[in-house]
Amino acid sequence: MKTKTLLPMFVLIALLFVTGGASAQPLNKAEGSNAASVSLGTAFTYQGRLTDASGNPTPGPCDFQFSLWDAASSGAQVGSAQTKTNVSLNNGHFSAALDFGATAFQGEARYLQIAVRCPAGSGSYTALSGRVELTAAPYALSLRPGATIASVSGTALNLSGDPGLYASGIHYGVYAQSATSTGYGVYGLAAATSGQNIGVYGETKSPNGFGVFGKAPLTGGHGVYSYGDAHVEGNLTWKAKTGYVSVSAAAFQPVHSAYNYSNWGNGLIPSDSSSPWYYAAVQLPHGATVTSLAFNWDDTSTTNDATCTLYRNNMAGGGDLMASVSSSGSTGDGGGTDPTINNANVDNTMYAYYLEWHLPDANTAGYGVVIEYTFTGPY
Repeated sequence: MKTKTLLPMFVLIALLFVTGGASAQPLNKAEGSNAASVSLGTAFTYQGRLTDASGNPTPGPCDFQFSLWDAASSGAQVGSAQTKTNVSLNNGHFSAALDFGATAFQGEARYLQIAVRCPAGSGSYTALSGRVELTAAPYALSLRPGATIASVSGTALNLSGDPGLYASGIHYGVYAQSATSTGYGVYGLAAATSGQNIGVYGETKSPNGFGVFGKAPLTGGHGVYSYGDAHVEGNLTWKAKTGYVSVSAAAFQPVHSAYNYSNWGNGLIPSDSSSPWYYAAVQLPHGATVTSLAFNWDDTSTTNDATCTLYRNNMAGGGDLMASVSSSGSTGDGGGTDPTINNANVDNTMYAYYLEWHLPDANTAGYGVVIEYTFTGPY
């Protein structure tokens, strides 16, 4: 038997797919026709020419064995070998549909090893010298891992299916970017008019992961933006934010109408030692956590201190002290903060909150109070 050599003509990937018994459609088929669409499979057509050592075409028919490898020599086999029997040859030319499965081509180099026996059904197979490197059609290169799919205008990539796109990666399974002021990095459209169809779906299997993550590093941007109603099922976690309630001297009222004092809005000064107690209501956000109480004063007294205390009232007349700041040791204008808060969680269903100023003589005055809190919820 003479030695046979294979002269590969070309490999067409993604252009001459034949799967599921579907017939090829004309390239100029009008869009919008009512012809049923057929999903593309994983098979591809390989064409070659079989000759003897002198270059004479082999008449055939012949049997072929095709196997896929990850290297030009040695290496590991990819997928299962394909056997094609009683293949007709026309002047040595042959064609075979091969299918090595959905995971055979993931962007890595692949080599085809071919063995033949001619005539068909006779003797053993003879491996042809050298494996054939499978190369991509030009436009298929745009779909290799790491490739950029770009469009000068219009949509760069339109995907449909169930799912329309599946990708995985160490850093980005899918990375999309829009450089125009009105563009979309990712645009999801749920076009069905009924059912719970989803434009964009994200899922995480990690307790600390994110199914969908949005980030807006610049002021005024939106990590995630909903144009219209937004619906959430399950727990919704908000990042803690810091808020403040400021209370000026103008809000404080004396215990007795007979008190002698002066209140200019930015400062309250008792006129004598018999007018020491003043109160102001405080409205704190329900669910917030109070983190500090700050009090600003004027204290020129050598014997007495100005004191500010935050309370909660349980609606039955009982009050619980939450924090207190005193001007002890101060001379003149000053301020202090108490970061140790008792009963810090704000519950407006059971409690009301208020401030108490104790200004024991005319040498003590209160300017204002700032209550700091954290809040994990919508603002």
